[in-house]
Amino acid sequence: MASRILALWRGINVGKAKRIAMADLKQVLEALGASDVKTLLNSGNAAFTLSKKAGGNLGAKIEKAVLAATGVSARVTTLDQADLAAILEANPMRAAEADASRFLIAFPRTAEALRRLTEFAAEDWSPDEVAIGKRAAYLWCKRGILESKMLTVLTKRMGEDITTRNFATLSKFATV
Repeated sequence: MASRILALWRGINVGKAKRIAMADLKQVLEALGASDVKTLLNSGNAAFTLSKKAGGNLGAKIEKAVLAATGVSARVTTLDQADLAAILEANPMRAAEADASRFLIAFPRTAEALRRLTEFAAEDWSPDEVAIGKRAAYLWCKRGILESKMLTVLTKRMGEDITTRNFATLSKFATV
């Protein structure tokens, strides 16, 4: 049975480091058996179809293939479209959706990373807000992501254990 998969690369094409053309990512995914590959923006977002279930850790397989093809090492978080739909549906901050560029969803790579996000959420980040769901964290950056102390601290503490996307980008993915 075919699955629509989303791949979210962390930290590529931000500034001058870790530059990868989206066409190269598309070729790597196709070489791994993906079809109907679509990239979104130039920041490491791709949706694709796999006709059969990938054995093992798909994100790790993609990371290894990208490194071999481009020389760039970057973490990849994968989830299927059904999981994304469930994460979007479970959003406890519905009002934040109206300002989608200030509203982020953080995807932890492991259960341990989700536990660490839960500890992070227990702190006071006013005026920003954070809520934890079953598979993701929801981050409202009231003054914007560049002004958010919460987001700055989160990315330093979590490092490559999470990747974030704003709600506007994720909404586009829901239909790709």
